[in-house]
Amino acid sequence: MEPTLRSALQKCGLSQSEIKVFLATLEVGEGSANTISKVAGQNRITVYEILKRLKAEGFIGERAKPNSSTKIFFPEEPEAIKRLIETKISQMMGASQDIDSISRWYKSFLRFGPGSTKVKFFDGKDNIGKA
Repeated sequence: MEPTLRSALQKCGLSQSEIKVFLATLEVGEGSANTISKVAGQNRITVYEILKRLKAEGFIGERAKPNSSTKIFFPEEPEAIKRLIETKISQMMGASQDIDSISRWYKSFLRFGPGSTKVKFFDGKDNIGKA
């Protein structure tokens, strides 16, 4: 099952290191960055940064350990991740429609590409004669 999960996570845009940390979090169930880093076989500081990115993307949740300043990370439910992916797809479709709607305007800028107009700048009194 892991190769299929790896492939799905890669299609979601996760890097190899993010996939490794996510799978380690899945294996642990929930744990500190230190615990997850040991399972992932990566540096704790690196894992902590990856966990923050995964949290921002919606793949990982975080809570405080009772009576401690330690943060506990856990994988989000598959349904939450699926909703996240569906939202991204919807946003990409919206972006595609936006590009379609500005296509003619955009193409007008492409006509005036390199070679169509040349501008030279001359700086100082010595260069006035060159203009």
